[in-house]
Amino acid sequence: MSGCAAGGDKLFDLLPEAAGARALMFARTRDGREFHSDDHSQYGLIVRYSPDREKHHGRRWFMIGGLGPQGTIGAAWYLAQHWRHLGRIVAADQDFAVFVRVPAMAPRSAYFRSGDICPQPPLPP
Repeated sequence: MSGCAAGGDKLFDLLPEAAGARALMFARTRDGREFHSDDHSQYGLIVRYSPDREKHHGRRWFMIGGLGPQGTIGAAWYLAQHWRHLGRIVAADQDFAVFVRVPAMAPRSAYFRSGDICPQPPLPP
């Protein structure tokens, strides 16, 4: 399964974990970074996507998911609490995927490191 793409440039892939892993899937960004959930923390995913830049250039979709149930809860909490911050660090016309780390016992303490964001390359004018 591939992540959202504008102009054919996907942001990430969701791939099956090795047999016996707690999570069923992990994410790999286009630059090769991998995000795996484990017993202590899970990754949540926030994606901002522009579905039709030609007809609706101001339309943005946000999608939330997780590599485990706590990851999904943590990603939703993080977006609700920090959407303004995400809007400041990524250009308004740029799609992105953010991987937030979510402690398994405290989904309301989700966080991300600056390297855990995957912005879409700028589109040509």
